[in-house]
Amino acid sequence: WQQQQQQQQQQQQQQPHQHTETGDEQQNGRRFPRGENQQRRIRMNQNRRDAGAGLANFHKVEDTMVHFHKSFGVMQELFDHRDFATLGEELLRCALQDAPPEAVPCPRFLDLGCAPGGFSGCLLQENVLGPNSAGWGVSLPPEIGGFPMAIMHQRLCVDFQDLLGLRSHDLVCPDDTVHICVADAQNLSNFFKQRNLNIMYRGIHAKSRSLGIWALTVKECELAFAKLREGGAFVFRFGWRGVGGESVDVHPSGEKVSTDLLARYMMEEDWYKALTHWLFSVLKSLFGVLRPFKSEYVHQADVSFYMVCRNFDRSKFEANNWEAKLQRAFDELSNCRDEGALVEGIKDGISEETKAEINDLLDYVGRMRAVGIQSRKVTNPQSFDSRFGKPVEKKTRRCSKRQRG
Repeated sequence: WQQQQQQQQQQQQQQPHQHTETGDEQQNGRRFPRGENQQRRIRMNQNRRDAGAGLANFHKVEDTMVHFHKSFGVMQELFDHRDFATLGEELLRCALQDAPPEAVPCPRFLDLGCAPGGFSGCLLQENVLGPNSAGWGVSLPPEIGGFPMAIMHQRLCVDFQDLLGLRSHDLVCPDDTVHICVADAQNLSNFFKQRNLNIMYRGIHAKSRSLGIWALTVKECELAFAKLREGGAFVFRFGWRGVGGESVDVHPSGEKVSTDLLARYMMEEDWYKALTHWLFSVLKSLFGVLRPFKSEYVHQADVSFYMVCRNFDRSKFEANNWEAKLQRAFDELSNCRDEGALVEGIKDGISEETKAEINDLLDYVGRMRAVGIQSRKVTNPQSFDSRFGKPVEKKTRRCSKRQRG
């Protein structure tokens, strides 16, 4: 049988190919048109190959796996942290309310910006949400600049779409079904620009580069709130550098910067802080508990941290029509070019008491980052000097006239 198979393969290799990638089927000198589905499939595969060829130089397997392990470790660290030791139990109780009597709870999650899958991989563990947990993921398609998935799981359904162009009804995940939503999507437009790879990102752009991450964050909130169940949780990534200061070259967070850069920081802080007050006031109205989390291993000295929002009030979300309000805010952020003019209308709409409570949260985040910066100074002085220390003066060696000649 093996000899017969080998002979048939040799005969097929010796015969001329009767199928072409882009033309019609050919048989006995006649040409027959391909089916529409087959032609469409060939074009899709060809487009994927053409798009993937430009991404191969950046999305290497090593880079993807580093990103996967970092995000997996951060989510595991969050659930192990003393401030969130009961988060898993809360989600199981929330899922138990949806389960029939004497049934095993089945927690469900939504991962926005999930690729390469570190957060989802962590949540699918039995010791986190139980053996019956299941989730949906949404991520930018790799053909237009997104990261590839590093895992596949029978309890995870991933939908490759651009978050910035979605509404809640576009997701496979139904409304009012998710017990926890995690959002760690990156503004890949700026991500590629920082690496001089502008051509690779072909997703939706905001008109203002500074407001691109804000538009993405508001879109994450809009989609997450539409899917969350009563009492659910929302974890999203945010950035806070700090505010104010008397020193001319040291930011209050401990970051040493040039005088010009510090002046630019101060200009940005007015509109950035106003938008932060607005966003966090929305979160305070819809969630019972807000608590920041900063990884001790990954983002210790960075501006990034995660805000953990618990005990979602779905009735208030629906009564105040927050989905439509967040969509309007997203449209304004996406089309705005003047950050200062954008925040003029929202500065006076938040009470001083609410602002003070939000400032306390942000001061706590700033102190955590300051500790991280000082820790890096001790544990990794070279990295500290490169990011926060004084610029190193290049030493020039004088040469003699004979050497110059």
